[in-house]
Amino acid sequence: MRYRSIAKWDKPAESENLLFFAQLLEELLFNFSLDTYKPSALNSSLLCSEALDVIEEIDNGNIKKPNLNHVLKELCESLIRDDVSKSLLTLELSQINSVLLDPKKSISDKKLL
Repeated sequence: MRYRSIAKWDKPAESENLLFFAQLLEELLFNFSLDTYKPSALNSSLLCSEALDVIEEIDNGNIKKPNLNHVLKELCESLIRDDVSKSLLTLELSQINSVLLDPKKSISDKKLL
């Protein structure tokens, strides 16, 4: 649930139920779009897991190959910003990006990386 500032509330300690109702009402009336469904908490490890899941679904014939491109692009962008993941990598980031973002590389090469 989204938290709003209650600095302007007169007696927030005595209005817990009203605060809960206000938060619920805001959630109900929030204008969701496709971008808001995806949690912003996806870090590099979860994006790796998502990429592997998409590859598995492609291998099973449930998803088409072009759907993997945006997942890999998001993963590469996340790796660039994620200092912890970069420190754990055994390969250079440029090597990883060159394989993941190359459309000529096979899906099995991307999976093994």
